[in-house]
Amino acid sequence: MLKIFKNKGVLYGGAFCTIVLALFVTFNESFVRADSQVDFSLNVSETVIEIRLSPQGAVSLDLAPVDDSVSFASKNITVTVGTNNSTGYSLSMATGGNTTVLTRTEFLADGITKPTISAIPAGGFTENTFKSSDSTVNKWGFMVTKSDTTTTDYLPFAGSSVALWSSNGPANGEDTIITFAAKVNNLQPAGTYTTTVNFTAVANAPSN
Repeated sequence: MLKIFKNKGVLYGGAFCTIVLALFVTFNESFVRADSQVDFSLNVSETVIEIRLSPQGAVSLDLAPVDDSVSFASKNITVTVGTNNSTGYSLSMATGGNTTVLTRTEFLADGITKPTISAIPAGGFTENTFKSSDSTVNKWGFMVTKSDTTTTDYLPFAGSSVALWSSNGPANGEDTIITFAAKVNNLQPAGTYTTTVNFTAVANAPSN
C-alpha cells in the first residue's frame, strides 16, 4: 500500500518556503502473496487402427477327388492389426453378399441353378474329423489361431459376419491366423467356387 502525505509550506519571517513530501510504504501481512503461472493444455491424439493381410489377394484351394475318395485342402492367411487405442480392438470377418455358401462361377444355361458348397455344421471339427466325417463332405470352414492360444477346431460361418478376436489394449502388429479349408467328393460338380471375405478391425469403446 502506498500513502502520500503533503504538508503545506509555512512562511517563517522570510522569503523561504518549504514543501515537505513524504512517502510511506506499508505492508499488510494479510495481502502478502507470490504468484506463479503454469499453462495447461490437453492434447487428444486421434485413434489409429490399421489392418494388413498376408498374402494379399486371393486364397485358392485346389481339390481333385478321384472315384469314391474325398479331397481335403487348407490354406492360411495372416491378418495383422495395429492400434494405439487404450482399450484395444475387435476383429471380425464377413462374407460378401451376406451368404455363407461358395457359388460356382462358371456360366450355366438359363434356368439352371449354380452348384454351391455350404459351410460345415456347427460344433467345430478338428482337422482329422473334418477329413473323416460324412457331415463335412462338400463343405468349407475356417479355423482361428493366435500366438498365445491353441485352437484346433474348424468352425462354420454361423452368419454373414463372424467375430474373430478382441484385444484389451494397444497392439503393435498383432497377428491372427485364419485357416480356410474345404472337402469335396466326386459328386460335387467341377468348377471354381468363390466368395469374398472382408476383414474389419474396429477400435473398442473407451473404458468408463
